[in-house]
Amino acid sequence: MKKKLIKQRYDAFLFFVLVGLILIAAIVTVQQIRIIQFNERLSSIEDSVGRIESGIGGLVGTVERYEKALDLPGVDDEKIEVGVGDRREGK
Repeated sequence: MKKKLIKQRYDAFLFFVLVGLILIAAIVTVQQIRIIQFNERLSSIEDSVGRIESGIGGLVGTVERYEKALDLPGVDDEKIEVGVGDRREGK
């Protein structure tokens, strides 16, 4: 009778150890899934930032080309009249 009681206690202890190990494994698995999802989101954000940077670079290049196209050869800023009676003074 005493051996049977000891075996039941031992079996109960092993059952709780098994349940604890299953819970720990489940928690670790859930955390790994969350880390993978976070890394995917971070990668997506990095890709978006890269596309934005390249778009801004293209815009800057376009603005620079537009500014160069507006520079008329042989015309100085000192000779351009802004309005009646408003002239830029030479330096």
